[in-house]
Amino acid sequence: MCSAGTYKDGTGTGPCTTCPAFSNSSAGSSQMTDCSCIPGYTGPDGGACAQCSAGTYKTGTGSQACDQCPAFSSSFAGSFKLTDCSCILGYNGTDGDACTACPEGSFKNSTGPGLCLTCPALTSSSEGSALCLCIAGHTGPDGGACSACREGSFKADAGSDPCPPCPEDSWSNQTAATGCISCAEDAVSARGSSNQAACRCRVNFEGADGGPCVVCRPGSSQPLIAWASSLAASATGAAVSRCACVMSNGMHHHRQCRALTWTARVVVPRRLLEAERRRCGVRGTGRVWEPR
Repeated sequence: MCSAGTYKDGTGTGPCTTCPAFSNSSAGSSQMTDCSCIPGYTGPDGGACAQCSAGTYKTGTGSQACDQCPAFSSSFAGSFKLTDCSCILGYNGTDGDACTACPEGSFKNSTGPGLCLTCPALTSSSEGSALCLCIAGHTGPDGGACSACREGSFKADAGSDPCPPCPEDSWSNQTAATGCISCAEDAVSARGSSNQAACRCRVNFEGADGGPCVVCRPGSSQPLIAWASSLAASATGAAVSRCACVMSNGMHHHRQCRALTWTARVVVPRRLLEAERRRCGVRGTGRVWEPR
């Protein structure tokens, strides 16, 4: 008599034939179709048996299809029992049973029946999360420590993105800002400005730093301070007059702002260059700057 896992479909003294891979038969089997796929595998009796894919299982022998794991659970390939199905990340429950999403503000970063944990400080999560994200106004790696955005920067959304600088013509003097404050009308500022005084009246307007700004009166003849001098003052923190309005019969007296050679001893932050250029209305050629 042929042993289990083999068969012999003819008479005589010939040997028993082994069943195809991942199939089995009872002792004394007399035909190839007596070989059935083992648990965790599926296929036609007597034919090739394929492993149940991940997320499915099969508990019995035979040609029946693999069963799907319960919702929000998964299993390894070739699973042969219901309890091989474990809750996925962000969900909690008993193996082989229904899985429930972790509530908002909590997370679970492992499969199986583990508990949902509360998100750390300065982080948040949506329902069914595997990780907690830094809240708006803060940045850091997903699932890691978060730090507040510095003054002059902001972050409107949760996540690991860095805090971008405040755009031109805006400012923020708060840490953990979720947005920046626009400069007063007709005032401009450099990117990343961290105080209201960084907003300065643009060319043809006058007023205190931070605004408000008013248009220059026709016929005024205030001296136009050279842009290079104003820029150097911005870099060094010195107090100098800003580019003033020069109007006479509605026309600019550009010739009153003489071309000045750049002072190499003054190190000017790049963010100030564009803002001062826009504010004073100048153009540059090499290392010499002059009014437009």
